[in-house]
Amino acid sequence: MHPDQVITTLQAFVDAKKEGVKIFSKKISIIPKENVEQEKVGGGKKENKKIDGSLTDAIERKVNKDQKAREGFWRKLKNVIPDHHFRAWDQLDVQLGKYSKLLAERKGLADDIDNLREQNIELRTLLSAYLTDSINDELIIAPKHQISFASS
Repeated sequence: MHPDQVITTLQAFVDAKKEGVKIFSKKISIIPKENVEQEKVGGGKKENKKIDGSLTDAIERKVNKDQKAREGFWRKLKNVIPDHHFRAWDQLDVQLGKYSKLLAERKGLADDIDNLREQNIELRTLLSAYLTDSINDELIIAPKHQISFASS
């Protein structure tokens, strides 16, 4: 028995066992009285064989039915989405991948711009501090006269 069929087989066995009593009681009514008396005299061995045979048949029918249903389900599921939809989704996936790379690159550039802006502010602050320092008044040619600094 294949490992994938263990659960299905067990379920079929339980179902068949439940139905087995009904099947057996139906068979008793069909069996002529002479055969029933012979079976009772024989210790019930023939009854067990008939139950086992009907259970085995019921299990096989259940397993085959489940297998066919499973195959039919997957066969139908295979054709649910047309091929041209798959091709469109493949292209969409490719293009979204490219777009994602572009956005990641733009995010990196935006981070670089933010860092440059912060450095620019720091440099402006330092330059302003150097130009307004009192040591510049002692110099012969002060840097603030040389550099026209426009703060923005």
